[in-house]
Amino acid sequence: MPVHKNKANTFRRNAEMNHGLFGIKPLEWLLCGIILVGCVTLHLTRFYYPLALPIEAGLSLISFATPISGLLYLSAAQVIPDAPGCPLPSAQMALLGFFLWQLARGKVEALFSSGRPLLMTVAPFFVWNAGWAFVRGDRGWLAMILVFAILTGCAAATLVQQSGRRLEACLTVFLAGQALAMCLFWILKLNLGEPVEAFNTEIYSSSLVEGARIGTARGNANVLGPPMALVLAGVIAFFFTRPLQFTRRGWILGLAGLIGIAAVLPPLIGSGSRGALVSVACGLLFLLFAGGISPKMLSSLPVVLIGVLLIFGLGWNKLGLNQSWEEMGRRQEMQEEQLGSGAGNKLVAGRSLEWTAAVRGILDSPIIGGGHVEKLSYFGQEEFWLSHSTYLDAGLVGGLPGMALFGWFVLKPLLELWRRRREGKIGWLLAVYAVSIISIGSTSAMQMKDFWILWGIAAACFLPAVARVKTRRNRVARRRSNVRTKQATSNQPALAADSDVSA
Repeated sequence: MPVHKNKANTFRRNAEMNHGLFGIKPLEWLLCGIILVGCVTLHLTRFYYPLALPIEAGLSLISFATPISGLLYLSAAQVIPDAPGCPLPSAQMALLGFFLWQLARGKVEALFSSGRPLLMTVAPFFVWNAGWAFVRGDRGWLAMILVFAILTGCAAATLVQQSGRRLEACLTVFLAGQALAMCLFWILKLNLGEPVEAFNTEIYSSSLVEGARIGTARGNANVLGPPMALVLAGVIAFFFTRPLQFTRRGWILGLAGLIGIAAVLPPLIGSGSRGALVSVACGLLFLLFAGGISPKMLSSLPVVLIGVLLIFGLGWNKLGLNQSWEEMGRRQEMQEEQLGSGAGNKLVAGRSLEWTAAVRGILDSPIIGGGHVEKLSYFGQEEFWLSHSTYLDAGLVGGLPGMALFGWFVLKPLLELWRRRREGKIGWLLAVYAVSIISIGSTSAMQMKDFWILWGIAAACFLPAVARVKTRRNRVARRRSNVRTKQATSNQPALAADSDVSA
């Protein structure tokens, strides 16, 4: 027996050495390091203007040499600034690099086989909404957004499959890519140089103004909040879904988690995004409701809360987080005055006018969409009006059927993986996914790909149709076997009594 135990321990140690921390191999770590350094430099003006195009082109070409580094850059490309003078956004350049590598390897068909669950689930929503939009004269704008988003989700599913379904590694690099959205915040707060703001700051406001809410190099504060919510919830859920370990590796991971929270929480607060904070809370409540939290880790919850409060308290004045929320408070008061509803709607005051107008627009044409929207806000700048809800956007284009089809698409990963929610890695994935689908409810995010990438990662964990049929058959067979066993057990006393009588 000791010999077998020693062999098992040796095998486990060799596996850890071969795959490294989080299941990431040394070459993958090297490429991931290059990607992270390259993406950080894109946030400084002294590197951005002369070198952004060669850096992004180079990263798009080398990142997909391995599936793990490719998934990291696919995620990072959604939050880094677009290169000046480049006809393609950074996200599209990343997708082009993915296709070139798949073509070179002769694995283009893997995109459709790995992404089949996503394609089959999104097809009704795509056909209904994009079809009616085209009929009304959209001329394919919405269809192009959806096609790009669908391809990005399929690319994520393909990379997870090609990585050997190393879910822990894939989720880690996805969150690391999203965390790059906080670069502008820390460049400002640590006085590291002049940060990049590659968008129209006159319209969407700059983060460099005293007391302003902090945004990203790619957009304003509404672009910073959701990625930070995903990363914060992901870091916390990672530890809550695992057993408490007082080992060297456990202490290292615990310290890394605290550093992660300390790095992500201030930018989340600095964004002034209420929707992002609500989505984090709801994601963690979902994890608790789903039973995905390890019982031993529940005892450490007070320690985590104390740590979060300490970080919050230390950064509130020192990092100027109070100024961001004062600016948000002023915006709330102004919108409450427009609503004429008093202080009772503070949580949704920044979205009430847009949501109300969108709901009325949906009800104006509830079957096929395209109803008239009477705007209650953005007066004088109506061209910038948005519903600030991806679900309402689906309804504005496709009516109530469009909303229902999109809702089914959103819920599919939860329904497919719900039975496995108590598995540590699956529970972690579902918690992050829950934050994503909640956050898109408070912003128009159909063109933002974090939700689609997570859908693709989840799709790689779905059981194939044949396996599902076999699983159902096995489950039915087990039930019948249990029934027969119980019946045989219940009949044994009667048989014994009969034998005694005959004797």
